Amino acid sequence: MRELPGEWSRPGTYILWLYLPAGQVMRIGRLGMVSLPAGCYAYVGSARGAGGVRARVERHLRSDKRIRWHIDYLLPAAVVQAVWAEFDAKREECEWAELLVQCGGARRIVPGFGASDCQCAGHLLYWRKPPRATKITGMLPPVQIWFPG
Repeated sequence: MRELPGEWSRPGTYILWLYLPAGQVMRIGRLGMVSLPAGCYAYVGSARGAGGVRARVERHLRSDKRIRWHIDYLLPAAVVQAVWAEFDAKREECEWAELLVQCGGARRIVPGFGASDCQCAGHLLYWRKPPRATKITGMLPPVQIWFPG
């Protein structure tokens, strides 16, 4: 797997683009048992702590970690296809998730996923088929893109 860029060690907002090859029924922490269909997912998060987006995404990508967040339950079954990130001091994951629903055609299929520390409807978005990247990049601030392969 390629290394994340060093300049990603700043606070920011990110999207993990995931592919779930087969439908799954799994426990997601306190959300309980959920059914996730096969398809394309986007998990929108933010990183404000030491190491910024780079440290947070590297943690997500590790297999040897303590299960802490909702996304930690999903990642072992999913394939990370890309990560998009933008760097600033604002928390924008709720706004980005809403943009993906309103303009990108996504659906929230697990209410509250990734939203334990906010009041929005959730940060995990689903498409049966991958959305058009050009449409989505036009809705968001300019992002940097990283591919794991």
